[in-house]
Amino acid sequence: MKMTPNWIPTLPLIPWLLGACSFGSGVEVPQQAGNDIYTQQVKSLEGEPVSLETYRGKVALIVNTASECGFTPQYEGLQTLFETYGDRGFVVLGFPCNDFMGQEPGTAAEIRTFCTQEFGVTFPMFEKVQVKEGEGQSELYRLLGQATGTLPSWNFGKYLVDRNGQVDQFFGTRVSPTDAPITQAIERLLGGDSVEAMAASVQTSAPIVTLESDYADFPKETSYAGKTLKLNGAGLCEWGLLGFNLYRAGLYVERPSTDAETLLAVDQTMLIYQHFVRKLSASQLQDAFRASVRYQIGDNSELEPQLQTLLDWMVEVRKGDAMAFVVDEQQHLVGFLNGQPMGRIESPEFGRLFIQLYLGNKPPTEALKKGMLGL
Repeated sequence: MKMTPNWIPTLPLIPWLLGACSFGSGVEVPQQAGNDIYTQQVKSLEGEPVSLETYRGKVALIVNTASECGFTPQYEGLQTLFETYGDRGFVVLGFPCNDFMGQEPGTAAEIRTFCTQEFGVTFPMFEKVQVKEGEGQSELYRLLGQATGTLPSWNFGKYLVDRNGQVDQFFGTRVSPTDAPITQAIERLLGGDSVEAMAASVQTSAPIVTLESDYADFPKETSYAGKTLKLNGAGLCEWGLLGFNLYRAGLYVERPSTDAETLLAVDQTMLIYQHFVRKLSASQLQDAFRASVRYQIGDNSELEPQLQTLLDWMVEVRKGDAMAFVVDEQQHLVGFLNGQPMGRIESPEFGRLFIQLYLGNKPPTEALKKGMLGL
């Protein structure tokens, strides 16, 4: 893939000399508020289908990128943003674009190699798109343009999207990713939802259940919030709970029982502990969970926000990670990753649903009974 040395602009110099302050500030289009960006389907850089529902609950910066542009070094600032705010629910979504002076001519493989080797990009990158109006325009960019009344007029236009998929504002090419207008807007949308704020609201930490190895037995009991929880069941599952590939999982309760309905009928603290011992695909993980929800309860739109929050937590899971889910006496669900709080879902209905999914209430399959309840 041919690269211009030091990313010197390949466009004629005239646009740089005419109205330099407004260059790349965007093209006006008719505005229509209320578009939910996270309903869109796109493709990854490798051509795999991706639902932007994956990012609901996160703040996103959507950027049209190019590899042979004078602004290509903005990749560095975008990666800095992703690393700085990622653990607070922020993500950068990069969409390569060849609309402007043909400055993104490469294949998907060439783009991936360039971004990784030159700038260490780890944020999600997607298939090359057309952002300009007209035949072939990306549906995503059509909606982004409608939401703000602005489409990019050059590479590295930036749309900031809130946790609910609503576009907050557009930043032109000349606004660098780490400039104050962008960082302040990100901080505003993230609000107090930092890991530290979550920890304060949860007011406890997940019990650390230590495994001697990936295949060792779980401890017989653990403590949580001043209570002693006893191991109700443990399993090593090849397909297991919610379709996960291979993991260790244990259920700790104050009053163990092999009867799911008995467990659900008693107000008690329950802890589901999972230790993943094979590499997972976040999209496969989410698809499996969503499919299990549909199997258990069918379509229940009232629980969609809570489900999406849970899916957002699962995006972060990697091989070797441990997730803990505590369902307290009020049946609120608290999530932890490697002992660090991810957040709380204050919905008794959803907390109960999560336990039902774990135990299997339709009814449990024989594999679930054997693996999860120790039968």
